[in-house]
This record gives sequence, structure tokens and C-alpha cells, in this order.
Amino acid sequence: MNEWSNASLGMYIDDGAIFACGRKWRDIESALRNGYTSCIKWLERAGLKVEPDKTELIFFRKRGEKSPPPHHIHLPLPAKQTYYWVLATSTL
Repeated sequence: MNEWSNASLGMYIDDGAIFACGRKWRDIESALRNGYTSCIKWLERAGLKVEPDKTELIFFRKRGEKSPPPHHIHLPLPAKQTYYWVLATSTL
């Protein structure tokens, strides 16, 4: 995670959160996807795995931001050699 740019990882016991920022939503999505992929590889080397059902997505944006955030993100699921969608949580 030390080599990530515009992203960081926070962990507590068996929960983790990937934080990413950028000027465009696609840059943020890319940073999240790349960070998630790195975490999956790290967990697999440790004999662990992610639980897609527990994955959540929350976007925060600056007041006055005109472009809405994405409604979902497409994340890899290597154990099944596929991808899955995570819907963004609706926030007000």
C-alpha cells in the first residue's frame, strides 16, 4: 500500500477501508479498483479472502460538485474468475 497514489488503506481487526481521492470520478474508481486488487492479492498470500457480500461503496463529494458520483463500481472476484458490482450507498 506504500506505493499507492491518491489512495490509502485503513484497517481495524478484520475490517478494512480503502480511501481514494481524485479530480474525476473515473480516477477515483480506478484508484479504488487497483487498491482492492492489491488487497485481494495480499489477503490470498496470507491464506485469507474477501467477502463480497460485506463490501460497501460510499462516495463523498465537495459541495457544489456538478458531476454526480457513479452508482456502482465493478470489482474483481478472482476466486470465481469474474467481477461483481457493488452499488454505492445513497447518502444525502
